[in-house]
Amino acid sequence: MLAYIQGVLILALINAISVVGLAVFTGFTGLMSLGHAAFIAVGAYTCAITTKTFGLPFIVGLPLSGLVAGLVSLIIGIPTLRVKLRSDYFTIATLGFGEAMRVILENLSLTNGARGMAGLKHFSTLPTVLLIFVLVVFFTKNFIFSRYGRMSIAVREDFTAAEMTGINLFSVRLRALFFSAVCAGIGGALMAHHIRFIQPNMFTNVQSTLMTASVVAGGM
Repeated sequence: MLAYIQGVLILALINAISVVGLAVFTGFTGLMSLGHAAFIAVGAYTCAITTKTFGLPFIVGLPLSGLVAGLVSLIIGIPTLRVKLRSDYFTIATLGFGEAMRVILENLSLTNGARGMAGLKHFSTLPTVLLIFVLVVFFTKNFIFSRYGRMSIAVREDFTAAEMTGINLFSVRLRALFFSAVCAGIGGALMAHHIRFIQPNMFTNVQSTLMTASVVAGGM
């Protein structure tokens, strides 16, 4: 019974790490994303490949997962945010990006295709996940109350007025997207080493929708 409760708490904290990052992007820039499951998948596979395929320690794979997920976010962020897509069009773009990433993972030999990767070591213990959750919340709070966070809030409230005061909409939104992707990548890495098995079908648009619903339910 205790092991079950610990498992539920670990999954709750892992999801919370990813949702906190998405809350920064959605809640403080006003844009909705339905493709964040792609960043979770990138983080999960990056950490799994790093630790299992290349034999590197988990302490190396975890931050690397966040970094790679953040870099992948630039692929969708730079072209869409630079042309200032409206909220609904941006949401559709992220939806397609998430599905495209899942298909890519299904066809890569490095990720073992649709069969997924099994036999991962269990590194995501409750103390480890709790510590990382606290750190993520700490850095998120500092980001929100920083100069960049205030600019994000200004963009959310009125992007036209914010732009007239000299705020670069593209830079602010891309920075928030990068931060949220890093959090999602870390969450994916922790999930991979908790469940100890990952496959592309675990990272569908349903998961992205649940994350967005969590942000809305928690208060944007």
